[in-house]
Amino acid sequence: MTMAKLREAIEHLDPNTPVLLAVQPAWPMHYDVAAMPRLVEGALYLAANEQLGYLPHDVANELGW
Repeated sequence: MTMAKLREAIEHLDPNTPVLLAVQPAWPMHYDVAAMPRLVEGALYLAANEQLGYLPHDVANELGW
């Protein structure tokens, strides 16, 4: 993923849309984002905050998990 691809993928979304992280394909969970992304050594990092629970099945299916 690059910033250009990410921007293109989300440019049509409502600016108030929540940003969540989906992790662990074998045991899918989702998290909210802890803070503003940080650019470190040329990569943009998102930090996970609170675990919100299991990733909904339809989301896991959409991600190909």
